Amino acid sequence: MATTQMELELHPDVPDVSLHSIPCSIDYRGPAKVDDCFSTALRASKEGDPAVLHSSFRGRPLIGQKTEIPAGFVGVVLEQRHGGAGVKGQFSSFTRWNLDAVPSDSDAMARSLDWLQVASILSQPLPPTAESE
Repeated sequence: MATTQMELELHPDVPDVSLHSIPCSIDYRGPAKVDDCFSTALRASKEGDPAVLHSSFRGRPLIGQKTEIPAGFVGVVLEQRHGGAGVKGQFSSFTRWNLDAVPSDSDAMARSLDWLQVASILSQPLPPTAESE
């Protein structure tokens, strides 16, 4: 199995960015006016959990929730550059959106974040045992 590792240096001047994970596929590569056309339509839930957000994208209603990146990790937005990739921005949280249900801990995106902590634990060196000394 092939693996790819990247070592990224985050400089203090890397800007914080706002990130949204929307359940759709758009055949477009380029800039989007997210702040003008999407973020301004965000509204908190009027009933139930105030952390639940509502919006719409291309006329489809969305239900969202802010998700924190686990402690000790930082999210990055990469951009393609000549000869590789570079860091365009960083984030410590993002908003997950669903079409028909409030995002929950059982969603694939939330479960994938749990693996960051599992992988961190599994990659720690084992303490020496009496047999190996």
